[in-house]
Amino acid sequence: MKDENYTEDFNEEDDNYYDDLEYDEEYDYLDDYGEYDDNDSMEYDRNSNDDQYDEYEEKEEKETTTEKHYYLKDSIKGIIFIILVIILVIILLGFFKTNKSKVNKIDKNEVKVIKKLEKVDNDDIFNKMKESSLKYFTKEKIESENTITLGTMKELNIIDAVDDKYDNSKSVSTLSDNKLRIDVYRDNKKTTKSYIVGNYIYCKDTYYCEKSTELESKSYEYTKEGKKKLSDWSDWTEYEETSCDVKNISCKNDDIECLTEIKTNTKPIQEEKNMVYQTSRNAFKTLTKEVKFTCSNYDYIKINGIYYRTEKNSNFKMVGAITKNTKSNYYNWIYNGRKKFHNPPSDTINTRYVFVNEDYSNCDNTCSDHPDYYYDVYSFNKQLVQVNDTNECNSLVNRVVPNYSIEQQKITVSRNEKQSTNVCYKSERTRKLSQEENIMEWSNYNDKKLLKDGYNYTGEYK
Repeated sequence: MKDENYTEDFNEEDDNYYDDLEYDEEYDYLDDYGEYDDNDSMEYDRNSNDDQYDEYEEKEEKETTTEKHYYLKDSIKGIIFIILVIILVIILLGFFKTNKSKVNKIDKNEVKVIKKLEKVDNDDIFNKMKESSLKYFTKEKIESENTITLGTMKELNIIDAVDDKYDNSKSVSTLSDNKLRIDVYRDNKKTTKSYIVGNYIYCKDTYYCEKSTELESKSYEYTKEGKKKLSDWSDWTEYEETSCDVKNISCKNDDIECLTEIKTNTKPIQEEKNMVYQTSRNAFKTLTKEVKFTCSNYDYIKINGIYYRTEKNSNFKMVGAITKNTKSNYYNWIYNGRKKFHNPPSDTINTRYVFVNEDYSNCDNTCSDHPDYYYDVYSFNKQLVQVNDTNECNSLVNRVVPNYSIEQQKITVSRNEKQSTNVCYKSERTRKLSQEENIMEWSNYNDKKLLKDGYNYTGEYK
C-alpha cells in the first residue's frame, strides 16, 4: 500500500500507464489448471489447488482496488481544478469591478476639478472686465456712452491678458443706473454677473467704483461752511476817467457774490480829429516801357496787354504827364474842363480823369460817407486801332512803346474836423465778505439730511 500523504498528478500518460499494467502482465493459467478456451467452462478442482487460487484471487482483488483508488483520486483533482477556476474568475471579476469603480470615481473627481477651474477662470475674466470697465467709464464718457466690448478693451490696452476662448464682440460691459452688467460669451454660452457701482466717497482711482458694504458701514466726516457775513460799504472813490464801456453796477444787500458797486458819469466834449475818407476808381497806371520795331507813320501804345496804334501823325504818348496843373490840351488829348463828381469817375482807353481836389461843401461837421471830388477831364481826339503787333508795315523804326494798365486804385482824402465825443468817468465802493469756521459732523454714509443741509464729505472715515 502507498503512503496516505502521497499524491500524484493525474494525466493521460498516467492513465495509459495503468492500462499497460493491466494487460501486459501475463498469468499462465495453463501451467496450473490446464488448457481451456473460450468455449470451455473453466471447471477445475478448487480443492486440489486452493492455495494457488487464493493467491491469484488476492492479487487480482489488490490490483482492482489500486485501479479504483487512482480513478477516485483523478476525479477529486478535476473537481478541485474546476473550483480553482471558478474562484479565479470571481477574483478577476471583482478586480475589474473595483478598477472600474475607481476609474469612475477618478473621472468624477476630475470633472469636479475641471468645473472648479472653469469657475475660477470665469471669476478671473469677470474681475478683469469689471476693473477695465471702471477705468474706461470716466465722468465725461458716462454722459455719451455706456457700453464697451472685450475687443475694445484689448484694443485700448486697458485689460490684462485674457484667453482667446472668450468672444471679443459678444462679451460686453454695460453701465446703467449705477449697475454694471458684464456678459461673457464662451463657446456660444453666456454667463452674466452684475455689480452695484457709483461715485462713492471711497472711490480712489476711478470715478465709479464697486459699492462696498464694509465701507458704507463706517462713520464718515461731513463738513459745512460757516455762515458768511458782509461788511459795511466803503466810501465812494473820486471820479476818474475810464472807458465808456464800463457799466453801472448795483448790489443787493444779501448778494454775497457782489462786493463792488460802480457808478459812472459821462461828459460830452468837442475835439478836433483828423478824419480820413477813402473810396476807389479805375485809373491809368504806367507799367513799363517796351522798345520795339514799329511802323514809322504811327504811334503805338499797349493797354492791359493789347497793342493799339493811332492815326497817322497823331500822338498818344505821356498820358502820365497830364496833371491837375495842365488845364489845357496836351498833344492829341483835348481838355474838357473841370467837373465835380460825388463818386470818382474811371478812366477808359481814350478818356483820362485827373484828380484836382475834394469838396466838403455838402458835408456837415462830418461827411455821411465821403466828400465830393473835382477832376479835370481829357479825351483823345484821334482813332485808336487794335493790332496784333507793331511790325505791320515795311517801314520800321525802333522806338519806345508805353505800357499801361487800367486798374482799381484807392482814392484817399482827409481833413481835421471838430466832433462831439464823450468822456466817461467812474466812482466805486467795495465791501468784504467774512466767514465763520466750518462746522464738522460724523454720520453714516449718504446721510441725506446732512447732504440736503449743505454738508459735504471731507473724505475721512473711521
